[in-house]
Amino acid sequence: MPAETKTVNVMRWIPDRWDQFVGNRRMRAEFRRIVQMLRKYYNDTGRIPAEILLSLLLTGPSRSGKTAMTKFAVRCLVCQELDDDLNPCKHTCPACRQRPEFEGQEGMFSVCAVAPNSPLVNFIIADCTKLQTARELQEVLDKAQGGSRVLDCVYLDEVHRLVPKHLDEILLKEVEDKDCLWILSTAKPNDLDTMLRNRLITLETELPDEEELAEWIADRCDDWGIPWDTDSVINGARKVNRVPGLALRGLAMAATNPEGLTPDIIDRYW
Repeated sequence: MPAETKTVNVMRWIPDRWDQFVGNRRMRAEFRRIVQMLRKYYNDTGRIPAEILLSLLLTGPSRSGKTAMTKFAVRCLVCQELDDDLNPCKHTCPACRQRPEFEGQEGMFSVCAVAPNSPLVNFIIADCTKLQTARELQEVLDKAQGGSRVLDCVYLDEVHRLVPKHLDEILLKEVEDKDCLWILSTAKPNDLDTMLRNRLITLETELPDEEELAEWIADRCDDWGIPWDTDSVINGARKVNRVPGLALRGLAMAATNPEGLTPDIIDRYW
């Protein structure tokens, strides 16, 4: 096993490649297709046609990969050195050096003006748990600039939290009227108004099986220099009920333990 633990914020880790995701096969394929389609159209025409923009609803339990997938896809859209498999650079290009998956508006994204081969992307994000009034929501939505030469990507997390405050009607009108790449996520899709859901393409998260997750846990340990043994990664995958985000929480504790991922760490923190 690696002798030294690499410096990494395990809890905030986002994959650097499509093949570092575990589970979520359909969601991964759809986001990869969206990245490929948008970049191709922009390369060919220098614009973002409204007819290729989608409105997505990401559903699934907490920590199952909805936000991570969105953040990664955003980075793939702005990267200036995307490889042939649509994987972004190792934060070497000007756009990726901005860390769009971590920084910017609300601490996650930013507005990126990038090279001729990738579009100008206006990232607009809101944690719907923090929006209390119609004015606050409208201020977020008004940040969308529009126009065929700018890709407005609007990401609203925990969107079901708008319903008790009767703010979902405002969102419905915006989704109908504005040409944006809409990405809404929620663990409670049934709470949303039917009319809003009918205007969205639903992508549901898919949890990996225990063997897939155990292999993924072992790979992350190797990447980060965390000692591990086979029984521990198998027990860890089982204990978190196959939810990758919960495994990251446990790996964060293992990273602080000189002995790495041990049965004691699994029992206490997973």
